[in-house]
Amino acid sequence: MNTSNNQSTKLGDNQISALRGTSEAHQPDMVLTAKDNKIGAIAALITLRDFVGQSQLTAMCEVCYSEEADFMNAKLVELAIIVEGLPKTYETEEQQEKIVRLHYFKGGCDWYIIEKDMEKEQHQAFGSADLGYGPELGYISIVELLENGVELDLYWTPKRLSECGL
Repeated sequence: MNTSNNQSTKLGDNQISALRGTSEAHQPDMVLTAKDNKIGAIAALITLRDFVGQSQLTAMCEVCYSEEADFMNAKLVELAIIVEGLPKTYETEEQQEKIVRLHYFKGGCDWYIIEKDMEKEQHQAFGSADLGYGPELGYISIVELLENGVELDLYWTPKRLSECGL
């Protein structure tokens, strides 16, 4: 995947609406074709490349060409929408109940992501890390997580921090 392209690769509001099955005219009964799903999945992969490790990303891409392609294409789009919707640094500072939008795991360790960096290139996030000694809120390097083989939980449902037992 070419990462040197300087063109915007983020999903726009119109693209997100189309991928969710609605258009600007708000036609909820609009049905996406298999081709639309594949195009959406490709756009989603571009958005997710800074949040998913290379081996997991490769496995996800392989599933896109299997009999589970429809499921994986939809999952990629869903995850990209979550990533795009992550609050920026300090946006949740005043909130009593912060929402954990992403969950990473490896072995007995867990990382819960609440906010992402404001910078165009994603370097860190704010959240909670539990390395087996109890959870701690702070800044988490997404780059370091991915370099160490931590995986993004594909089945995570965003929920309040308190609901995560933290």
